[in-house]
Amino acid sequence: MRNVAMFAVCAALSLASAVPAKADAIPAPRMTTASFSSINAVAVVSLESLSKEAQEQVYAATTRMSDDQLRALRQSIDTLPAASEALKSQNLRPSDVLAAVINGEGQLLLITAVVI
Repeated sequence: MRNVAMFAVCAALSLASAVPAKADAIPAPRMTTASFSSINAVAVVSLESLSKEAQEQVYAATTRMSDDQLRALRQSIDTLPAASEALKSQNLRPSDVLAAVINGEGQLLLITAVVI
């Protein structure tokens, strides 16, 4: 559990530290079959469970995403069985995902928020 929490914080911080060439130009999320095969673990973390600073960084990164980019991200997650199962195990859906990060070791972090 400690590894998941540390991974969540690191991933959230990496979202904010990745500065694109132009602040409003975030590349569309692309997940290929090769990247699917490189994923060896999936962690689902609630936005509310992150520190206030990490929450703000995730929020800043997601506000720069277009609706099409977010839709493409969620569709990619929906086609990845491990990610779908991880979400279902917590009674969540791809539409609850705000951000996703894959680290160098093939760990996929899904940051979620449920809007009521």
